[in-house]
Amino acid sequence: RAASAKLSSHLMDASLQDELLRLLQTEKVWKVRLEVIHAIGELRVMSAKKELQKMIASPHSHPEEKSAAIEALVLL
Repeated sequence: RAASAKLSSHLMDASLQDELLRLLQTEKVWKVRLEVIHAIGELRVMSAKKELQKMIASPHSHPEEKSAAIEALVLL
């Protein structure tokens, strides 16, 4: 799943962007979530902005996730 998320960042498909947003909200595997965050930033998925902000503010997010979320927000 992580590799799929990484490869998806090169496609501009609306249904793929919806799936990435869903994965951002539900994925439990840390490595997959990290790749999803990177793909969201590269695809500039504006609908993920609030989720990324929540992730940055959450005390439960890993530092690497927070860093990736900040980078993704900058790309948006």
